[in-house]
Amino acid sequence: FRALARSSRIILAVQAGLLLALGALMLHAVATQREARAHVWHEVEAILALPTMLEAVIDAETGERGFLLNGDGKYLEPLAQARGRYAAARERARRMIELSPYPEEIRDLSPLDRLVAARIDIIDRNILLTVDGRRDEAISPARSEQGRAAMNAVRAEIARLIAVMQANRAIAGGVSPLDPFGHSSDAV
Repeated sequence: FRALARSSRIILAVQAGLLLALGALMLHAVATQREARAHVWHEVEAILALPTMLEAVIDAETGERGFLLNGDGKYLEPLAQARGRYAAARERARRMIELSPYPEEIRDLSPLDRLVAARIDIIDRNILLTVDGRRDEAISPARSEQGRAAMNAVRAEIARLIAVMQANRAIAGGVSPLDPFGHSSDAV
């Protein structure tokens, strides 16, 4: 009878140890899931900030175009607002990217900053030319082509950054690059 009691205690101790190990594994899994969700949230926020940055530059172009065509200073207001929106979205993207666990290649927004600065510089020079009475020079085909090329470079860099972030998420978590929220393609 003692041998049976001793065997029962050993079995109960092993079962208790297994339950504790299972509990520890579950706690670790929950913590890992929380961390993964936080990383996904940061990444999605950064991905969403980049198109906002692009929209701000497009709005700046729209203000420029309105001013060049009409010479009316009211078109410069959207340009100033666009600069503020770009700066706010850029700061949000920077904060979220810094919190991301992914490679350094997405942490550096300076290539995008240089491209946007080049496009804004063209806008500013065109406005100054118009103010100086040299509107024809500001709207010349050569300057228009410069602006178009600069804007295409901005678009390409933003698309590259988004693609890198989505690919990193897909590699890290098996998430579809097309779905930043991690939903299964089978989900309805």
